[in-house]
Amino acid sequence: MRIKRTAAVLLGLLPLTSGCAAVFKGGYQDVQFVAIPEGSDLRNNGEFLGETPTSAKVDRNNAGNFVVSKDGFHEQHVTLQRKPDTPWWIWDIATCVLPVMLCIPLGVDALSGAWFSYQETIRVKLEPLPYEPRGAASATQ
Repeated sequence: MRIKRTAAVLLGLLPLTSGCAAVFKGGYQDVQFVAIPEGSDLRNNGEFLGETPTSAKVDRNNAGNFVVSKDGFHEQHVTLQRKPDTPWWIWDIATCVLPVMLCIPLGVDALSGAWFSYQETIRVKLEPLPYEPRGAASATQ
């Protein structure tokens, strides 16, 4: 009977060991990438993620370096800007009073990046490379 009571207490404390935002949102976010022209390649830190439009699972703590490219167009580097999810910050700080055990979710949410979000859809327009007629490069040499 004593083991069951201890297990019940530990299960009751389980929600206190993980952050609220980390539980509901997680440390990753799906971000949709849309590019003009469609079918552009999307890469993150050199890894091919697919052709646009596509979505990517982005780490809330470290988005990485996104590059959108297509033959005949200038490639474009995309930097995702994190924005704070203020309601989660307020909730975590408000629940971090007495006892100190309630401060664990605050730390978990801060370390997991669950306090932050990215814009849900990223739109990119690639600029075409200048037109160069065939044989123009060899004609100038």
